[in-house]
Amino acid sequence: MVSTPDNRLFWDGYLTAKIEDVKIPADYFGLYKICFWNGGREVQRVEVGLLDKAVQLQNAETAKTKEHLQPLQLLFRRAELTVAGVSKELDSVRQREASLRETSESTDRRIQWFSIFSIVILLAVSIWQVTFLKSFFRAKKLL
Repeated sequence: MVSTPDNRLFWDGYLTAKIEDVKIPADYFGLYKICFWNGGREVQRVEVGLLDKAVQLQNAETAKTKEHLQPLQLLFRRAELTVAGVSKELDSVRQREASLRETSESTDRRIQWFSIFSIVILLAVSIWQVTFLKSFFRAKKLL
């Protein structure tokens, strides 16, 4: 008994003790089930061989698959390249962002120190001005 990959009964017959060749064409690729049994008392030799047609069919199926896969592989390759480009661009954006953040923090520190320095100078000038005016008015005897 031989059944096809879609479980249809392909051949059902009996082999006699004499040598018989049964050729079963494999029309499409898949798992064929072959079942045989010995109903007699003597041990019989059974050989099962695959013909080239099955290999050719498998190669044809593989070729069809390859034909279908090539455009998919090209699309997949393009997608990989696009993802790699986006990844590189994202890395450069991250580096640029880190550089800009560092520049911003550096500028912020400089502005803080400049502000502190300006306040110190303004306080020093104010104290000097108050002391100068006090001494001026004392010298003029207005105070």
